[in-house]
Amino acid sequence: MDERGYALLQIFVSLPILAILLGSMACTLIWGAKMYLYEMADWVLQEEMRTVMERVTGHLQTAYRVNLSGEEWMQGNFRIFPAVYGPEDMQQSYSYEARMPDSADASKIYEMGYHLPLTGDNMWGHTGLRCFRGKLKPNCMLRVEVKGYSKITWHYFDLYADVFLPEMARKKKAEMADDEDG
Repeated sequence: MDERGYALLQIFVSLPILAILLGSMACTLIWGAKMYLYEMADWVLQEEMRTVMERVTGHLQTAYRVNLSGEEWMQGNFRIFPAVYGPEDMQQSYSYEARMPDSADASKIYEMGYHLPLTGDNMWGHTGLRCFRGKLKPNCMLRVEVKGYSKITWHYFDLYADVFLPEMARKKKAEMADDEDG
């Protein structure tokens, strides 16, 4: 029995099958890596927006005065003066500002001036800002709005919080009591 060329025939049959298997495995790996990147980018977006909301609302809960400026997010900022029970020189303020950087990057939220960005570039995904503002409501309430997007997935994430400002309520109550006495 002549078996010449049988090994060559096996190679010609098995190489295309091997190429199809390797190609499908590579596509699956690339798709999985892309999905991982997308999930991480969305997670970063959510965490950055939550971090901003936690910091701002945390400082607002002790504020005796809040300065808001601008209706649009590009001009909008918060300047929060927390109540400090102690020496006057220990009083400090917290500022949060949304602005466009000088470069072509997306807008960011900065804490304490322009040196500490709370949102923006991250190794897992760049985020941008659509809205950052506060609206005073009756009864010492302040609505804080933070809206962001991922520059990788183009998904949006919006947060709203109504914060009661107890120090401002105490101050307002004391002013009303002084007016009644006077």
